Formats: sequence, C-alpha cells, structure tokens
Amino acid sequence: MRPPRFLMLHREDIRDRRTWSGIPFKMYEALRARGAEVVLCDRLGYPRSARLAIENRLLRWGGHTPFYRRRTAQHYADLVAERLRPLAGSWDVLLAVDSIVEVALLDIDRPLVIVSDATNTLLMETSYPGYDGFSARAQRSISALERAAYLRAALVVFSSSWAAAAAVQHHAIPAERIEVVPFGANIDHVPPRQAACQAGPWSHPELCELLFLGVDWERKRGWLALETLRELNRMGVPSRLTVCGNAPALPADPQLEVVPFLDKNKPAELARLEELLARSSYLLLPSRSECSPIVFCEASAYGLPAVSCDVGGISQIIEHGRTGFLLSRDAPASAFAAQIAAGFRDQEAYRRMRGESRDRYDSLLNWDHWAGRLIQLAGRLGSGAEQRSNALG
Repeated sequence: MRPPRFLMLHREDIRDRRTWSGIPFKMYEALRARGAEVVLCDRLGYPRSARLAIENRLLRWGGHTPFYRRRTAQHYADLVAERLRPLAGSWDVLLAVDSIVEVALLDIDRPLVIVSDATNTLLMETSYPGYDGFSARAQRSISALERAAYLRAALVVFSSSWAAAAAVQHHAIPAERIEVVPFGANIDHVPPRQAACQAGPWSHPELCELLFLGVDWERKRGWLALETLRELNRMGVPSRLTVCGNAPALPADPQLEVVPFLDKNKPAELARLEELLARSSYLLLPSRSECSPIVFCEASAYGLPAVSCDVGGISQIIEHGRTGFLLSRDAPASAFAAQIAAGFRDQEAYRRMRGESRDRYDSLLNWDHWAGRLIQLAGRLGSGAEQRSNALG
C-alpha cells in the first residue's frame, strides 16, 4: 500500500532551515525519504492591509493580539482554499505544521493532521515569553481559535506528553485523536555510533567541555551556564564553556569561547555546529521554559549528554540519569556544577551515558522514526467529512 499523499501547510518557507528551527524542512525531507509524496502549501505570509495595520496597532495597545483572532483565521481560510483549488486530487491528508490560526476555519473534505510542540493555551498558562502579556479577552480568543482547529483535525500530533495532556485538559480533545511522536535532530551528518560513544575529540577527562547552544540568551539562561562554569572550576574540575548563538557582550575569559549564530542553510556554518557537538562533553542549557528543543535531539545524535531543567516537554527527550540530567528550574549554579562534576569524574558512568544518549537518538529522536510513525497514523484516517462528523457527535 502506498503512503498517503501529504499537503504540507505552513505560513513561512518550509524549505528554509531557519523556519521554526528547521523542523518543517526536516519533516518534508523525512516524509519524502519514506516514499511519501509531499505537496507544499507554504509562504502564506501574514495578513497585510492599511485597515489591518491600524487595527493591529490599536489592539497591541490594549493588550490584545492582532494575529490570534477570527478575522485573521478567515483570511487564512480564504487564502488556503484558493491555493488548494489547483491542487485538487494531488493530496490525501493536509499536514498543518505549527499552523493553528491558518486552519481554524478551513473547510476541507479530507483529513486534517495538526503537528505542534505545545498548545497556545498552555504557553499562556506557563507565561512563556511572547505569550505572557495578553489581556483576558485576547486569551479567550486564542483558546477559542485553537479549540476550533483541534476539533476540525482528524489527528493532532504533539512532540511531548506534556503538550498532549494540555490539549485534553484545556480543550477536551478526545485522547484517541491525539498522538505523541517526538521530533528528530536537524543536522545532516550523524556520526557513526562508535565515534559518538567510544572515541572522539571530547574524550579527554582532564577537561570538561560545556556547550551552550541557543538564540534566546535570557530564556535559556546563558548567565546560569556561565555561573556553572565558574563553579566547576572552583570545585577543581577544569572546565571550558563554548557559547554559540546570540550572546550579549561577555568579558574575556580563557575558559570561555563565544561563537556567533550559525546558519544551517550555509554548509560551512552547519559543519561548524556539528564540530561543536562532536567535541563537547555536555550540552548545558538551563532554560527556564521550553517546549521540545531540537538541540537536545541533535546532542543525542552525537552521544552528547544534556543538562537542563525539568520544564515543558524536555523530559520526553532527556532521561534523567541515563542520557543526561534534569534539575529543578530553581536549582542554583552550584547544583548544576555538582551534578556535572559527579557525572564527569566517573568516566565509566560518563561513557555509559554517552551510549544511552546515542541509543535514544537511534531508537526515537530521529526524523525517520517520526516520518514512519506519521505515515502509519495518517494511513488509518478516513475522510475529513467523516472525522468532523464524529468530532461533532
């Protein structure tokens, strides 16, 4: 039986590795590698008109959101319907990637599958940056549109149980229409298992190489990674930290290397990123809030243990004590340093953790696994009309 034919929807360019951390691109690539036909309906852009510009400015002043409202959803419903007309007969399942408003009012006669790493309602509840300043009215509008999209979907696929549980709790989405399938690593060159686990640039127990990899310095708490570095050196564990991303100006320090943001669209910069992963001892990302960070999957591909906080969907990726360490969000730098020091000093246990980390990548945290599972799930779906009828009782 042939795989279902997917129509993949996103408001930005799916083939750009910068779009949503490269997740849509890797999904597209993995589905095609599995033999599925994929038609793109992307680069939808954002609603633009003089009237909307004035409305949007007024809405922002009032603590509202110009994007998550019915007028925007209707704009996308009309736009997508127009884009779909010449594509009739070329697809079986509409795959909406991180696209809630775009499908909230869309009427189609084939199954809709929504893929996401969190619900907007959950992000507002946890005060995720960018979702923490909405008025009560805006929050109701966001939740209503989100629920409308989920009820139209034949299936909602989340990257973590954390996000899936929120959809059931906040929107009463039937559990049987929700699936959890973790994301994969957004890199091109995965080293052989032996190179990742048994020998490599990282295998020098006299120096602990820490890697902080992230664009949002404040949310991912780069300053806490710096404090952890200093604590480790004070404890007598020679350590060095590489900060890669959009870091602020940092004081010169022989134990600190700052690497500017690396664009995965550029082969040389992608190769540099993979080099950083290959040489490091631990990925240290003490974020105060996250959903399902792809960087942990990338670290796992290199057998690189990760150290972070038990927030969002991170525990779906990192197994505490097996593939890395998860601490409380309130843990101080001294606690992070103590955990890293204990793990690194026991080199036998450290090498075992590298093996467990790579095993988790091979079995779960890769895009081939994601694509295979999605094709299997989509193949079971009936027509969109049947699904909507069942959802509405």
